Amino acid sequence: MNLFQNNYSSSSEDNSDDDKLPVVPHSILDKYHIGPSINTADYNKDNSTMSVKFPAKSFWNTFIYLEWRPTTRDRQQLFKLVTHYTEVFKRNGIPIKIKPLYWSDLGSPRPLHVSITSNISFNNVNNRDKLLERLQIEIQKSNIKPFEMTFNRKPKFMRSCSNPKVCFLVLDIETEIKKKYMIQLHRIIEKCKKELNSKTLFNLDILQSHMSIAQVHFKHDTKSPDIDTLNQVIEDEPADNVEIPSFEVNAVKFDKNRQSLSIRLPK
Repeated sequence: MNLFQNNYSSSSEDNSDDDKLPVVPHSILDKYHIGPSINTADYNKDNSTMSVKFPAKSFWNTFIYLEWRPTTRDRQQLFKLVTHYTEVFKRNGIPIKIKPLYWSDLGSPRPLHVSITSNISFNNVNNRDKLLERLQIEIQKSNIKPFEMTFNRKPKFMRSCSNPKVCFLVLDIETEIKKKYMIQLHRIIEKCKKELNSKTLFNLDILQSHMSIAQVHFKHDTKSPDIDTLNQVIEDEPADNVEIPSFEVNAVKFDKNRQSLSIRLPK
């Protein structure tokens, strides 16, 4: 474990482009995409934003999104961004801690994602599988080719849609990408969901599409600053020395059980 942490230390960013450990194949990463359930009070409390509470019966869930696995160079830029705003808020007397989401608690790289839906729940496993089948057909029939996901230069703070007590530092997707790709993907999913008796955790505003890169923690003994106040600080003190990464989108991800399935975009 110490070797693993040393090779993937989150305290500083490696200057090389290659991670020190061998690359794990995507097929393995996708197969074990969701970790095992831990039924403890503390775990459920800390991860309440990802849990869905339903009556005591079986439900089959999925989550549809775009995934990005940042390279070492990408993480260096994100690290510079987080470091910049950590220092900015400290200098402005705002007591917050910005914890990167692209590192796990063990110090290993984690993928980031852009949500196209919230968690979708079915009381019938066949309906969940029908959604996957429909999506595979409709996406292949669409004119959505692989595209470059790009973001606005300035990040912003947003409250969690499922838990307003939780706040994230996010990269806002450029408006042109939202209009050309995100809205179309969202419409395809909504069309495929029809008559499948599904339930969503919350209604997602696709025009607010973004990528969360860090979670913000406020000191327990202080009042949480207003989001508008935090975003005004970002507006006033931009991170001009940071190159905001972009990445190619060539597949839509669909969680099934504990694995992540890829629905390839047509070429």
